[in-house]
Amino acid sequence: MTIITCIDKDGNSNNFKYVLKHENTEDGKVWKFSVIPEDDQFIDFYYLTATEINKNKIKITMINHHNQPMYSAKGITEKLIEVLHSISEMNVASSSNNKLFQSFKAEYRTPPATKVWMRLIEQGLAIYDEESDTFNYIGD
Repeated sequence: MTIITCIDKDGNSNNFKYVLKHENTEDGKVWKFSVIPEDDQFIDFYYLTATEINKNKIKITMINHHNQPMYSAKGITEKLIEVLHSISEMNVASSSNNKLFQSFKAEYRTPPATKVWMRLIEQGLAIYDEESDTFNYIGD
């Protein structure tokens, strides 16, 4: 497992461990992050899944913290987007709510996911494309 340090909504550092697995599906190569607290005290995993669109682009397709307080507002999603960008060397994008720009049948972006991306914009780490209704991670 790999350790990541995430900054929560109050500015505190929290360490988590993750495992990354790859899976080939009919939609393409899927990257699956499973995250737990560093102290191994947990009820359920935090999950983030991303699917490759092409050789240069990968979309976040699922985020789930199972309403567990140990994962909520801890900055895990922001950190995993950064990690995904770094290790994949691809453009990391959000899902879209514009049917014309959706890559998958069940693609959509939830309001909480939009909030994550808005925080990344505020930090200068993402941009928003209005036409496609997608956010794109640009890093620092």
